[in-house]
Amino acid sequence: MDKRIKDRKQTTHNKILDNSDESQGYVYVYIAGNALSLVLLTIALFIFFGFRQLRCGRVLIHKNLFLSYVFTGLTWILYYKLVILDGDIIHANPWWCQFLHVLAQYFMQCNFAWMFCEGLYLHTVLTRVFSNGKILTFICYAIGWGYPLIPTIIYTVLRSRTGKRCWHEESSLQWIMYGPIVVSICINVMFLVNIVRLLMTKLQKIPEASQSKKAARATLVLLPLLGLQYLVLPMRPSENSDFTDIYLYSVAVLTSLQGSFVSIMYCFCNSEITAILKRKWDQHWLMYGSGRRKHRCSSTHYTVTENMADDCHKKFTDKPEMVPLQETVCDV
Repeated sequence: MDKRIKDRKQTTHNKILDNSDESQGYVYVYIAGNALSLVLLTIALFIFFGFRQLRCGRVLIHKNLFLSYVFTGLTWILYYKLVILDGDIIHANPWWCQFLHVLAQYFMQCNFAWMFCEGLYLHTVLTRVFSNGKILTFICYAIGWGYPLIPTIIYTVLRSRTGKRCWHEESSLQWIMYGPIVVSICINVMFLVNIVRLLMTKLQKIPEASQSKKAARATLVLLPLLGLQYLVLPMRPSENSDFTDIYLYSVAVLTSLQGSFVSIMYCFCNSEITAILKRKWDQHWLMYGSGRRKHRCSSTHYTVTENMADDCHKKFTDKPEMVPLQETVCDV
């Protein structure tokens, strides 16, 4: 009897290893995509936190969304690397792999919650529901970081009663986590429709061709921010379907690179942010690069040319004037 049990456990262990080998392809896509997203998101967060001109409500929501992407990507990379790709860990089922699974699920909930907050904030600002921005910010914090604790705790308690193999296998209990995500995406669809309607109303004075272009561009830009691209692949095909591999790789690319798309569109390709970075570079070059080659005016550095000493000002007349960074730039 003991020998049969041992053989059965060994067979199960071998199946886990075989399944792990078969799934390594798209799992590595997840890891690579999330790693790239982590790099771009970290750079974007340094930019957001590094400039006072970007301290406003809209960018505050962006910061928290980007942080949720970072935490989600980091936990999933650890879970894939330490658990999914290691059949021995799945078979042993230690407590820490279950904890890592729950942590990844929580941050995924937070990620979608902050996507919902992006839609809520933008829609609220356009419709002017709240006159006090602090109230809206508090609501977003409660939804973004607080609310996901509720389904996560319920899911953890129920899953702990029957959970095995690091909770890697699919379970109907996961709908405790997926349900709120589906609801938030549906609400964001309604937000998007109303935002586009309000935008078209404001663009009525513009020629019709330009209206359509601006509305279409705004819609495309908002899609990744609100997480609506997940509607493209709503249903997973059966295990024996010919489309299973296509689905798995498509979801891996779409999910893992979501942070990259958002950071590129809302940071690196944002005209206001690029203008701030350009002015900062021009300021640095004028004070340090040009000044060192010509002379040393003073041990004190200035940011506005009108305040420089006369002898320094004469030697900089061939350079463009520096202007202080505007404190009101925050339309991102």
